[in-house]
Amino acid sequence: MAKNLTSIGVSDTYTYTFARGIFGGISLESALLKVRNRENGYFYGRSVSPHEILNENSVECPPGKGVDEIHHKLDLLAKGKVMVPTPEYLQKKESMREEADAAGVAARGYQTDVVEINAEEEVKKEIDDGQGTLC
Repeated sequence: MAKNLTSIGVSDTYTYTFARGIFGGISLESALLKVRNRENGYFYGRSVSPHEILNENSVECPPGKGVDEIHHKLDLLAKGKVMVPTPEYLQKKESMREEADAAGVAARGYQTDVVEINAEEEVKKEIDDGQGTLC
């Protein structure tokens, strides 16, 4: 049994075969990681290599980028705890979201390797083509 995940949901796939003789199969998989040096430079404020970031621990995360908050939440989850947001925290979070949205709009001017899609439009296209239904 396998699970399939698409824009219209998750479904199971069952396969049954009956055969005689010998069967041979092969599966090829690959992945590609691309270094985005320009993005690293914008985030860290200077040119840094992935080796410096991941292996040498010689690069400090810039303040105000939300990394400390993510680490704090992950530490809480590892201890089986959750953070209950206060009104002040929610206001700070909304302010950070607005800043991130503005930075995202500004980034569109220099990011040449990003393809934007509208998920809602893509689902509508699939429905119009008869390939799916809304869940």
